[in-house]
Amino acid sequence: MKKGEIIQKIKNAGTAAREGRAEPLLATVSGVLSTKPHLIRYCADELGFGLVTTKSFQVLPNPGNREPILCEPELGSFGNSVGLRNCGMEQAVKELKELRSSWKSTAILNVSLSASNPEDFIRLAKGFEELADTFELNFSCPHASAGFGASIGCDPAIASGYVRALKKALPDCTVPIFVKLTPNVEDIGAIAAAVIEAGADGITAINTVGPTVYIEPHSGKPILQNKLGGKGGMSGSWVFPRALECIREIRKAVGDEIPIIGMGGVMTGAQTAELVKAGADVVGIGSACGMLEQDDLKPFFKALASDALNCIRGKETDKTSSFLRKNKAMEYEAKTILKIEKESEDIIIITLNGKCKFEAGQFVFLWIPGVGEKPFSLAEADPISLIIKKRGPFTEALFELKEGDTIYMRGLYGKGIRPPKSENALLIAGGTGIAVLPALAKRLKKQGTAVSSYVGTSEDTQRKEPNSIEKILIECGTYKKVADKGVVGRVLNQFQKDNIEGNTGLSIEGKTESMGKPEFFSAYLVGPMIFMRRASEILLKMGVRKNQIFMSLEMNTMCGVGICGECSCGNILTCKKGTFVSLDQIDDFY
Repeated sequence: MKKGEIIQKIKNAGTAAREGRAEPLLATVSGVLSTKPHLIRYCADELGFGLVTTKSFQVLPNPGNREPILCEPELGSFGNSVGLRNCGMEQAVKELKELRSSWKSTAILNVSLSASNPEDFIRLAKGFEELADTFELNFSCPHASAGFGASIGCDPAIASGYVRALKKALPDCTVPIFVKLTPNVEDIGAIAAAVIEAGADGITAINTVGPTVYIEPHSGKPILQNKLGGKGGMSGSWVFPRALECIREIRKAVGDEIPIIGMGGVMTGAQTAELVKAGADVVGIGSACGMLEQDDLKPFFKALASDALNCIRGKETDKTSSFLRKNKAMEYEAKTILKIEKESEDIIIITLNGKCKFEAGQFVFLWIPGVGEKPFSLAEADPISLIIKKRGPFTEALFELKEGDTIYMRGLYGKGIRPPKSENALLIAGGTGIAVLPALAKRLKKQGTAVSSYVGTSEDTQRKEPNSIEKILIECGTYKKVADKGVVGRVLNQFQKDNIEGNTGLSIEGKTESMGKPEFFSAYLVGPMIFMRRASEILLKMGVRKNQIFMSLEMNTMCGVGICGECSCGNILTCKKGTFVSLDQIDDFY
């Protein structure tokens, strides 16, 4: 579509919604859900969004802030400080080109841009011009580094100056320019009017409110981890009143013809309708994603749009509330370290007080105030135990803790796997992946499956007797531990050798014709992707089908509630679905 057609499409959508002729056009918001190319496609094609917004891209890659990046002080009300984490322009352009080459959609692709000077905004616009349907200039992030985000959008002279510089440098730009404004100003209408007069085509509002500090009550320490002393923007339910106020002020200031993408804590159809009536032509949905199971995303958004139309027509309905979770999902619980067992120089088993009933595929986060947090699979439920491998600054800090120290845990997250019934099950794990196996092995044994577990380690462990985790695997079937001894993934070589010699502990020797039958055989792989890829290739050559191979994905989970999208593998959010997926589910991505 051409520039004028896109602007008119957005305006027509707003007019039709306000007049009660059509459901409002819904959008994703920057930094929530549609944060990767495959999720952009998913949001448009599967979830039905009419406008899909990317995360904010900068010229150079930005690792963002260390976790925690998100907290939930009140139900449905969040504090966040992602820190504009992004892969940088070069990689983003490459990924979006690949997406565009195979993706045909009527959805508007809104590319968000972030910079600290006009020159970089110009460079970004040139780089993304052939890929974007609309640009969204991030003049509003409240927890960005100096010179970025709200540093620009708080001053009408600076904000309008940036827009003028961009328009002057790119007079023939074919992409409509929307400016995303901060609510943390006295007169947002004046700033909106200034950037429109400078040449912007539309307004997006609001970004998060604040920033403020969120204190965890037991520790008395800030939750978020950043250079601002733990300050983060407010999003979700508690900012909706301010969002509504801002949209009214912006519409009054810019007139009826300027398109507005409105957002800020929308959770219901009634709130969607209020934003539309206040002047929003498109309504963005963000924090609500963190209140939903993944399977409920599509029906929730459909219900939201339907409820909004009914409200505008004077017949209020509420088909959305039943989808939203009713309890906070990000509270920390103080735990005492009861025992630390050293398995090797870089692996320990930590035992915590208390119980936590879980299933294989679920996980928790451990948090050390002032240091950060990371996700971990649970090994045992009563008392709680976890296997920790030294990988970086956070796990190094874990290794420094002593018995009796306090650590904080939140979760559970994800869904446990429901293993299909089969006569034989092969479990293969690399390193700390063994933590996932005990709960799975016990479940398989309970349903009458013969279990054989293979665990690879980077080095021989220092203990001679099996630890408590290994004892469970021994009780559930055959268990073999294989040290790499200089050969990465040597455990897979051992399995191949055992399979040839009929020494796997399973009744699979000489039954090649049965290996492709789910009722006869299933396999469960845990470890780094390269390890699981090689294991799956071995199994496929044995005649095992893709729907019989289940992989536990160690993705970069950061929030745990379905907002950041970092844990996604294809269309699957592992923080929602659980870490186990079958190979056929992720075949294209894998």
